[in-house]
Amino acid sequence: EEQARRRGLLLGALTHEMKTPMTAIIGFSDSLISMPLSEEKRMEASHDIHEAALRTERLSQKMMQLIAMTDCPVLVKRRLSVDELFQQIQSMMQEPMANKALSLCVHMESDFLQGDADLIVCLLTNLIDNAIKYTPEGGKITLGMRKEERQCILTVTDTGTGISPEDLTRVFDRFYRCDEARKAQSAGHGLGLSIARIIAVAHGGKIRVRSKVGVGTTFSVLLPTED
Repeated sequence: EEQARRRGLLLGALTHEMKTPMTAIIGFSDSLISMPLSEEKRMEASHDIHEAALRTERLSQKMMQLIAMTDCPVLVKRRLSVDELFQQIQSMMQEPMANKALSLCVHMESDFLQGDADLIVCLLTNLIDNAIKYTPEGGKITLGMRKEERQCILTVTDTGTGISPEDLTRVFDRFYRCDEARKAQSAGHGLGLSIARIIAVAHGGKIRVRSKVGVGTTFSVLLPTED
């Protein structure tokens, strides 16, 4: 029964995580097929397809190990440029943000952090994807990073519908979705926040949430700094 439960969780998590890179692959390949592009633009699209495919392969392997909770080492932690990470995330989330006329603001107080690049991007895109779902058109999402003592703190803040106090304690549970009003706004499966917490814990960190109904929500990821 436990093996079946883990297989089911793995399948759901992989399906959830493949959505972003597959959207990029489909979008760029469609441009190659249907649009008259210069040679430079064709090379850019081909490069983006290749990068998205590689990211899909790496992410699928790491998610399989993380969700199945094996003893295999899955993290490739190194010193990461926060600016480069945030630029990559902005590019990945540009289309879903534009679909709801949302603005993504970036605020950085530190230039570097220690972690696995693929998984940190996965964590933050999950948090931003969640913010997009529950932020009305024309709203704002802020991606931030600062250091306090021996911690890097990554934040995603939205001007969305907020989360009720009774739901706050369960938002990170696998497959849990909040009240009926929030469910009606989204066709998600309740995995994104659970995956974000798994990645934070795998880095030796944790994730917190503050929210006020009708005002917005802030998710904070606390990661240990490098020695």
